[in-house]
Amino acid sequence: MKIVYLVIKTSVYRHDVFGAFDDLEDAKTLADELAVTDIDSHHGYDVIPVPHNDHYEVKLNKISGNETDEDVAIYSAAKRS
Repeated sequence: MKIVYLVIKTSVYRHDVFGAFDDLEDAKTLADELAVTDIDSHHGYDVIPVPHNDHYEVKLNKISGNETDEDVAIYSAAKRS
């Protein structure tokens, strides 16, 4: 199965998707660049792997009992203060 790496702006919630890449290193590079140039230091940029032309597996959250995609980021970049 082919994987696409999304770069997503985060804070308390996930916000915008800034890119989709075939290569993990390209996604990490964009996340780092966005973090350095963001004027707000409370944002992060997560790299999330998602299947291409397939559905995303959602896990059951043991605390809330709701289905969630939390903790699926494989890389996170944030501005250093």
